[in-house]
Amino acid sequence: RQQTLQAMMDWSYGLLDDDEQQVLNQLAVFAGSFSLSGVDAIIESTATSVLDVMDSLVEQSLVVASVDSGRYRLLETVRLYALDRLLNADQLAATRDRHLAWMGALSGRESWPSNGEGETRELAEKQYAEVANALAAMEWAEQTGQNDALLSLYIGGQPYWASTGGLALAWLDRIPEPPASEPHLRSEWLSISGEIRLFAGDEANGFPQLLEAAAIVDELIEADQSFSPSLSSLSSLLYRGIFLGMSSDVSAALAESDRLNDLQVDGEPRAAELFSLMIRTYTLMFDGDDAALTSAMQAEAVGRTISRYVDDHTMAMKATLLAIADRYDEALAAAMQSLNSQVISQTTRMNALVPAAKSLAALGRYEAALDVVEKDFGPVIDAQRTRLMSSQLLALVLILHQLQRHERINELAGIADAYARDSRGTDVEVRTNLADIIGGDDAFAALPAPDPADLTTDRIATLIEDLITEIRSNTAKEPGRQTTSADESDSSDTSSSPG
Repeated sequence: RQQTLQAMMDWSYGLLDDDEQQVLNQLAVFAGSFSLSGVDAIIESTATSVLDVMDSLVEQSLVVASVDSGRYRLLETVRLYALDRLLNADQLAATRDRHLAWMGALSGRESWPSNGEGETRELAEKQYAEVANALAAMEWAEQTGQNDALLSLYIGGQPYWASTGGLALAWLDRIPEPPASEPHLRSEWLSISGEIRLFAGDEANGFPQLLEAAAIVDELIEADQSFSPSLSSLSSLLYRGIFLGMSSDVSAALAESDRLNDLQVDGEPRAAELFSLMIRTYTLMFDGDDAALTSAMQAEAVGRTISRYVDDHTMAMKATLLAIADRYDEALAAAMQSLNSQVISQTTRMNALVPAAKSLAALGRYEAALDVVEKDFGPVIDAQRTRLMSSQLLALVLILHQLQRHERINELAGIADAYARDSRGTDVEVRTNLADIIGGDDAFAALPAPDPADLTTDRIATLIEDLITEIRSNTAKEPGRQTTSADESDSSDTSSSPG
């Protein structure tokens, strides 16, 4: 079979002219799909236009073109054959260097500052499409010791790290750590690394890195009042503000929000303004202030000007507040956009689980609510598992409340509150969502204290399974209960964004 494939490829390759052979060989350095602009960037000069050569290769079935996306790809058999030809011609290193340079210009740390507000979203869309190529370029930079290029791609790729899951974690120990003598780079490296750890649920190591990054940014601003922090550096200030809000230091968190807003530069991507609004929103939400929803709406409007990642991220925050305000149709649409996102992290998608399940239950769609509780988020590490199970348990308590199973609420609320304390942020989520049902801190303190033996991962997992079975059984027996599953519901309920 291998000999037959080799003979077929030799025959097809022999039909190509010199330009077509050279272009096909060099296309082998792309990972996944690629754009025509990428082809232009890595192909050495040809007698025939690159577009004409690509059209010819498509006609001969050696390159696959997507009509919908306008992108190209190689079948793996063709790619390996072309890669072997490129290697034998001693052109692999030079072509991969051009590929690395192209990705650095598109997705390196310098790419964001050069794009104004109107161009930022377009840049982010291009970055998402080229994630596989960015990772391939990083592999080459690491392999050849091009550390500056590697660090640049690591920092510049902040918008898409959340969408790469475990790959982001795998890179943490492979990126060269900038020394203290390079504070700009060090703050960015710390911020990206801390954010990746936070996305993975590793708050114990993520927050310290983010707080250290924020402290460096403070020093840079103090030394130069005209200093404009990069996107990644601004992220460290965002997380410090959220940390303060979660720690109930409301005045300090709001001061951080105001300070961030003052850092917004006219004509530049509105990241500082957005992060300011996000700190304000979370802080007001944690403090029980109804003004949080207005702030979330403003954050959504700004987020839409930046990227899909930011847009989908703000939806989870907005959904939570809409559900608390009993605006369930709007909350459901926002929550489902975030839950189904292909670009945000697992942790952020998990943030949409509770408002989605709560809204579906309030709308009488109990089967669909339970489907959300059982949603598969893919492989999760232990820290994320605690986060997920805490949200699942909270969602089930809220569903039981809609079913008026009041005899179970106090017992389960006490367990949910105690279990959530193992994961920063989820304890706030529990109290925020159950405040109208249970009451304030004094009411939570009066809840029955659960047996510590009931708070193990195995016990909580069993409790969640039992509650799902119990609720499904009870809703099936009661006439008039709407039990439409998520798969059978209207697409308008699960995919559209309000406004």
